[in-house]
Amino acid sequence: MTTQNVNIILYSLTIICSVIQICISVYIILLMILRRLITREHRIDYLIYANTYIAAMFVGIFFIDMCAYSIYGQIYVEVSFNEWWCKIKGYLMYVSGCTFFYTFALQAFYRFCRILYRTKVRLYSFRLYIILSISIWLFCFVQLLPSLLIGDIEYISSDYHCQFVPTNIRGSLTIYSLGFVFPFSVTVCCYIWTMCSIRKQTAALITINQQVHIHRDLIILKRLVIFLTIVTIVGAPHICLPVIYVITGNLPPWIISLECLLTVLAIVAVSVILLSITPHLKKLCSGLHAVHPVGIIIINARHLQ
Repeated sequence: MTTQNVNIILYSLTIICSVIQICISVYIILLMILRRLITREHRIDYLIYANTYIAAMFVGIFFIDMCAYSIYGQIYVEVSFNEWWCKIKGYLMYVSGCTFFYTFALQAFYRFCRILYRTKVRLYSFRLYIILSISIWLFCFVQLLPSLLIGDIEYISSDYHCQFVPTNIRGSLTIYSLGFVFPFSVTVCCYIWTMCSIRKQTAALITINQQVHIHRDLIILKRLVIFLTIVTIVGAPHICLPVIYVITGNLPPWIISLECLLTVLAIVAVSVILLSITPHLKKLCSGLHAVHPVGIIIINARHLQ
């Protein structure tokens, strides 16, 4: 099988996964809008989850656009899309991806404040997290703007789209450190700090009701740590590519299309796992088989108990 055919297959699979991700995101966001009686009780949690799925939805949209151009270029090899709009779309795709990971850091910060600083209401006010959710998007726009301006987002003539090229060590280190490692580290540190603080609290110093809430939060935190570990394992190949290039000096011609597929698969996996480990999203989706006989996601309420 030629490299051209391999790229077409991988980019086609990426489009399919991106469509699935968009459907999941749109479905969850619509549920949050339609089932406001449920989302009103934990507004901040649902606000952060909504931001996560909105970011994932935009990632899927930009990946579909990118893969469509790439497939067209693989068929008509003489074309070129090396223009400023190509780099802008690549930049926006990375901004969405970075925001996706930063929303988990925001969720970790929220749980940290809610559990350890229960009396400081200002630290978990709804208005504050609206501001923080918007700020995350602005921060991601600003932090990746220098990479766009200095040309680290490049046009790949063999794949007919623009992105951080694995062979560009500076660009690769920038996107992986700022877009993944930093928010991931903040998330893990917040969860570890929170769990250690919970363990130090004694039953004599808290009420029974507080014990119930703390026990519930501890279970959620453990699930999220497991979830983040899975995300790390899935995302490992992307971090390893620049290292492999430095060692070997060469990468397979289909590595870019494979990286795109693995990225979208990781985001789809994260979106689905969130539904299974997050009590609030479970509650949002519970009983839908009775209300919505035909849906994008079919969830049996018995397994959510």
